[in-house]
Amino acid sequence: MTDLESRLREHYARARLSDSRIEQILAATPAKVTPPRVWYARLGSVAAALVVGLAVLHFHLIERDITTRVLAEIAMNHGKQLDVEIASGDPAIVAQALDRLDVPVRPPGQWPARYALLGGRYCSIQGGLAAQLKLRDRESGELYTLYATRLTPNLEAVADTAIVYDDVGITLWHRRDVFFALAGSRTPRAWPPESD
Repeated sequence: MTDLESRLREHYARARLSDSRIEQILAATPAKVTPPRVWYARLGSVAAALVVGLAVLHFHLIERDITTRVLAEIAMNHGKQLDVEIASGDPAIVAQALDRLDVPVRPPGQWPARYALLGGRYCSIQGGLAAQLKLRDRESGELYTLYATRLTPNLEAVADTAIVYDDVGITLWHRRDVFFALAGSRTPRAWPPESD
């Protein structure tokens, strides 16, 4: 350390304010007080942000919950592989026999040549009456199940998707006022687009 540096240190060490002078300066400075209405505004903003955040979280959890419930119900119904009540390979005959439904039991468009209809029965999806059609893939011989039910507000919240749930491949979609699901051992290919 040079002589200059040591002298500067000594000077600034002696030039320190006394404790009494520091207290006088601090006492002379007025304390800053935040008015109560500013606190109310801040708390109101925080409360509003919490309410909005909780509402978004609640909506997200409900939407995810309905999708999970639908997937679980479809996987369970498909896994049971119940016998058909109406044994026919003709979609019109099966639809006519399942006349308690007020919606089409098959998606619009051409019946895919890939699937052979084995028959159908009634089942339930989220408490609503649904058609359950048993199909056989002509290429692989695997069984698939096609579901159709009226599109309710709850089912409307379920996004069109293809997913594997509980080892069952499930494709979900809706057309017009009908909710459809196609389930199989692998995620089924999408149903052909409407052509009629």
